Amino acid sequence: MVTSTRDQSFLKELPLSQLPLVELGATRVIEPGAALWHEGVEARSIGIVLSGVAFITRFDPVGSIDTPTGVAAAGQLIGHDALAGGRRTSTVSARTRLRVCVIHVDRV
Repeated sequence: MVTSTRDQSFLKELPLSQLPLVELGATRVIEPGAALWHEGVEARSIGIVLSGVAFITRFDPVGSIDTPTGVAAAGQLIGHDALAGGRRTSTVSARTRLRVCVIHVDRV
C-alpha cells in the first residue's frame, strides 16, 4: 500500500528543531535517487524526515522489481524496523533532496 504525503504525521504539529529526539541524531542530506538505507542490511538507526520526500520500496522477487510501499515527508519517522532489531525490511531513497535526522537505536 502506498501512503500519501497528505497523511497525518504524529510529529506534524511539533517544530522539528525542538524535538528531543533530533538532539540525539545527526543530519544527513540525501540527493534525489540516492538511498538512505537498503533492504536486507542490518538495521541500526531510525530517522526523522526533516525536509524532502522519501520513497519506500521492497524488492519483489517474482517480478524482479522494487515495489513502492510508502512515501515519507517532513515530520515522519522512518526506519522504525530498527527498533525491533534484525535487517531492513525496505529500501528508503530520496525522491527529492532529503534531509533526515538519523538516530542510532542505542541512543533511543
